[in-house]
Amino acid sequence: MPARYVPYNTGKCCNLQILYFMVRKMSKRTRCISYLMKIVVLSTPLVFMQSLPSWGQSAPAAPEIGFEVEGQSELNQIVLPLFKYVGECPSATTYISDTKAWFTSSSEPPKNGRRVIIRNISRGMSPDNFPYTDRDYSKGRGSESTKISIGTRHSGSAFVVKRDANEFEYEIRQDNSVVERGQFSSFVRGSSTVSEIPREQVEVDKGYCAEKGSGFLGFLSCKNWVENKVKECPKD
Repeated sequence: MPARYVPYNTGKCCNLQILYFMVRKMSKRTRCISYLMKIVVLSTPLVFMQSLPSWGQSAPAAPEIGFEVEGQSELNQIVLPLFKYVGECPSATTYISDTKAWFTSSSEPPKNGRRVIIRNISRGMSPDNFPYTDRDYSKGRGSESTKISIGTRHSGSAFVVKRDANEFEYEIRQDNSVVERGQFSSFVRGSSTVSEIPREQVEVDKGYCAEKGSGFLGFLSCKNWVENKVKECPKD
């Protein structure tokens, strides 16, 4: 019996070839995507690592700018002493005193010929006359000392601050040029303790003139002064 001829299924063969081609193409695309993902995954941490300090190294510290205050270990912490009088003449209230401070900038330290001008531009200060201080800044670690006291207007004898937050602007000048300009803030509070200062009565003369002087200018002089010494408390 002659063998039966089975015709070749050309349609099925073409489908297998197309499927094989698509699989190879997808495999190439998958390998390409996988390769790109590896590049991204491996390179991304390096980008961030370049901006970070090396192992064992610390990040650059921000410059220290502001007031070093007498008795305080932290920069820009202004603590004003509180006191009251005790003894023969006690005070009815507690008073706030002054303190001493020095301006410093680690980015522009003192140098011969330099001065620093500091203004208090805080809300609540007199806008037409901001408190300011102009200090020598030519040697040592900071400026010459300045007395700090509570107030709202400029004072010729002290640099004026207010309670709580204060905002300052400063200029460091080298001769006639500004070498650094910026702002910083400080927090002002009263001391947690109140000092007691003894106050005693003082002797004052409550005397009077019993007889005026003679002559043309006699009314300006006293011929007979009667003393009347008494003790009293000083006025607050």
